[in-house]
Amino acid sequence: SSLSSVNNNNRAWVIPKGVSFGALDRMKLQNIGGSTTTTVKDDDNNKSMIQIATRAIGLNFADIFTICGYYKAANEARRNNNSNDDGYFCPGLEFSGVVLHDHYDDDDSEAKKLLFSKGDRVFGFTRFGAYQDVVTTSKHYIRKLPNNWSFEEGASFLVNALTAWHGLVTVAGMPNFSDDNATKEKKELLDQKKTIVLVHSAAG
Repeated sequence: SSLSSVNNNNRAWVIPKGVSFGALDRMKLQNIGGSTTTTVKDDDNNKSMIQIATRAIGLNFADIFTICGYYKAANEARRNNNSNDDGYFCPGLEFSGVVLHDHYDDDDSEAKKLLFSKGDRVFGFTRFGAYQDVVTTSKHYIRKLPNNWSFEEGASFLVNALTAWHGLVTVAGMPNFSDDNATKEKKELLDQKKTIVLVHSAAG
């Protein structure tokens, strides 16, 4: 992943330079200058990037693990992120907010499709970096917020939903009935109502 920095006036809750993970009270609110994200893949380009002014951020078990130093991915991201000259680390995996600029499809056709308009309400996921005024991330990681959802609801949905999905479908092997390409066997299971899911010790 690479780091993007495009905004010159941006506050963020961070673990400051030279301060190790370990406790929530080590976080400080600082002006970090540019908006940052670590969701950007190496093959993404500036045309795929979108700036969002955050209105709500998620705080969940993964964020606590990150700040306390228990989350392997966060330790690796901080260790490997050579683009961050200040040495701070901004946590946060999920957010919601408002798109700051019109964003068009980045294909090479002349009739480009408007994907997001300035002012669109969106929610999204980022591999750290959500705890700031402005998040810059790829179009692939955001969706428009349903009209009947609040910003708070949007910012608290993805980590919980994706964790449940991963546990049920990827790990436990529950058939993905929402997949348009579901196999014949999966459809037969659905028709016969033979699929049972037992969730025990349900917790984060």
